[in-house]
Amino acid sequence: MKRLLYFALLALAVVAGILLVNTLRFQKTAAFAGPVVEIPNNDSAAIHLSNAIQIKTISFGDTLAIDTAEFTQIQLSLPASAASWKTRIH
Repeated sequence: MKRLLYFALLALAVVAGILLVNTLRFQKTAAFAGPVVEIPNNDSAAIHLSNAIQIKTISFGDTLAIDTAEFTQIQLSLPASAASWKTRIH
């Protein structure tokens, strides 16, 4: 039984040593230092994504009845978005 305990302690010490060595050798990578990319105000993809993200479809533990107005808003916004990208493809 003592032998098993010694082996477990040895294994724990080896793992701790490996973690310590890797931690001390770790080099922090440089942050991105390139130019900031500005998104134009008329970027329709960003606007459509922003509008889609703002639609509240998840109820956070709310026990009230489901508000179908948000789902209706999704159904109305999808054809409008699809029409805009279909015209660009063809």
